[in-house]
Amino acid sequence: MNDNSILNLILEELKSLKNDVGTLKSDVEELKSLKSDVAELKSLKSDMGTLKSDVEELKSLKSDVAELKSLKSDMGTLKSDVEELKSLKSDVAELKSLKSDMEVLKIKSELTYQKLNDLTLDVKIAERSIRKDISRLKDAQETIIEVLEQKNILPKAN
Repeated sequence: MNDNSILNLILEELKSLKNDVGTLKSDVEELKSLKSDVAELKSLKSDMGTLKSDVEELKSLKSDVAELKSLKSDMGTLKSDVEELKSLKSDVAELKSLKSDMEVLKIKSELTYQKLNDLTLDVKIAERSIRKDISRLKDAQETIIEVLEQKNILPKAN
């Protein structure tokens, strides 16, 4: 392989990594949008705590039968609140799943970042090696030209 093909391979790999970085950036943006959903779910969680305290308060009212009869119409509302709480439970499970997915994406992002750093180092090392090789070739070329000029095989340059 010559130097141009090596450089082309490196450039192709860099383009591939740039595409991966772009994909990760879009994934990060998507995660940022999910962050607001998490905040909304957290606020719903505090509402859920309020609802639970309301349910506990209603349980304490069972001892008073006369009040229970007057609150009978409110039981339907409580049932719908409990159903809403049950639906929030599935939302919490979904949130946990999203958190797990987010952790996986974070790990993938960190791995890609490390690979990019490793590739950058490899490119720098390759560039340094290529520069040394070019320098050696120039020295060898100058030596050959000098020897040829001294033996009058090559006319002397002005």
